[in-house]
Amino acid sequence: MITEAREKKEIKPSAYDLHLFKTLIEKSKSGLQYKPYTSNKLKVYAYKGIFFAISLFFVLVSLHLYTTTISWTAQFIFGSSGNARLFFCALSFILSVFSCYTALKIVPHRELASSIIRNAKRKANRLYRKKLFFLSYQRIIEASEIKDAETCWRFALDDVQEEFDELLNKSHLLLDRISISRRLSQSEKEKLFNEALVELQAELSVILKNFSEGKVRR
Repeated sequence: MITEAREKKEIKPSAYDLHLFKTLIEKSKSGLQYKPYTSNKLKVYAYKGIFFAISLFFVLVSLHLYTTTISWTAQFIFGSSGNARLFFCALSFILSVFSCYTALKIVPHRELASSIIRNAKRKANRLYRKKLFFLSYQRIIEASEIKDAETCWRFALDDVQEEFDELLNKSHLLLDRISISRRLSQSEKEKLFNEALVELQAELSVILKNFSEGKVRR
């Protein structure tokens, strides 16, 4: 009995400390869930860098082809070495421009907002499939009503997808306004990016919860 009491006394403070630690994280909003932009922006920059690297690679390929003698096979296919060289150089250049354009289009705050929306859409689709799976068990008893229910859930999913698209457009506009603001410092912009993305996640959670409960905007 004495040993058990001692163990309880030893466990209780650590549990209290853990609870206190979690409470402090929630109050200070210092957890990673409150900093989606800060915690994920490097991944987006890495993704952006990959496309720039691909673009540079195709530029080097184009230069290499321009200074390299074309094989007899290519001459046979294209009629002359000049045509073959021109074709491959042009192809490499086009791929390089496309990769560079893709890299320039990747903006961290927009990409992260789009990623959050894509995840929400996947969750909505999973919820929809789950609803249909449960409804399938009732087909034999209430075939007509089940068909009506499937149609309702299909319309509900479409409505939710529209809400997601509207939220994405609003988020992009807000994030772009923050990005181009001249009054804000970079740290202030990052703070607002985090808050905007957290707000977006909260709104999506409400929409998904309502969808799972059958409460959809009409």
